[in-house]
Amino acid sequence: MATLIKHKIYALFEINNPDIRYVGYTKNTLKQRLIEHKSTAKTKRRTRRDKWIWSVLMAGGDIDIILVEEVKYRNWEEREIFWIEFYKSDKLTNHQKGGNAGGKGGSPIKFEMSLEDCMKWLRENCPQIDSQSKFYKA
Repeated sequence: MATLIKHKIYALFEINNPDIRYVGYTKNTLKQRLIEHKSTAKTKRRTRRDKWIWSVLMAGGDIDIILVEEVKYRNWEEREIFWIEFYKSDKLTNHQKGGNAGGKGGSPIKFEMSLEDCMKWLRENCPQIDSQSKFYKA
């Protein structure tokens, strides 16, 4: 018999400070997700969340995680959006409103060229890619 995966909305905060600094979604264990966040903060430090976690760890502090809500898979996005709005403050490090925000997750995406320039570059440098499906297979 298959075990049902419990989907979770969680929050990150600095130990000894009750302010919620990040709200996220996972189907992993909370312990595993916290380890992933700390590891990413140590190696990448691209997002506000990563920079916040890294600064706390470098100052000798620590980050903890709490379960906010267990959710059904079909509505995790709307619940994450709800909780981000609920905890919204200047200290919250989420970059998106939640719900995977079009597949972007928590990382800000910055484009250095316009769509037109990108399409021109692709035509000139990758003429074999002439469809979206070929793009994703490349």
